[in-house]
Amino acid sequence: MATGANLFETKKLDYTMLSNEYVSRYQNKAGFHVKKSPSIGYLGFNTKRKVTGNRHVRLALA
Repeated sequence: MATGANLFETKKLDYTMLSNEYVSRYQNKAGFHVKKSPSIGYLGFNTKRKVTGNRHVRLALA
């Protein structure tokens, strides 16, 4: 994300994805626009730990 922000800052990019850290930095600047896009994520659990090893806890979080 830092590379995209740096290229945007030097006007070498017109569009880049930003993390929340950079959004708060740029959101009030001219030229900042938000484009929502669908995405798919994956959440993995360490099943060797007591809490996350509990199937019911994992189901509740999923």
